[in-house]
Amino acid sequence: MVSFVTFATTGFELLSGSVLSYRASDFATRQFCGRCGSALFWRRDGSEELDIFLGSLDRPEEMPMPQKQIWTRHRIAWVPAQPEIPPFKEGS
Repeated sequence: MVSFVTFATTGFELLSGSVLSYRASDFATRQFCGRCGSALFWRRDGSEELDIFLGSLDRPEEMPMPQKQIWTRHRIAWVPAQPEIPPFKEGS
């Protein structure tokens, strides 16, 4: 189970390190730290947005409250619902 924060690619700059890429599907690329292997980014082909794994941020608590929940049809029974955040059974 992952959480992402999404930014326009024009507003993102990698300041240090290097990333490696992996295509687990035919429509997106996942990127991870070339040194430690931590998951960093997910990007749909042709998209102008970059999904950044929230767990890779130094201060994730500074991100705004999520605007949506996706793939909620796969919610694990012990994960509480968050009625204040609009749900989508699949992607949005």
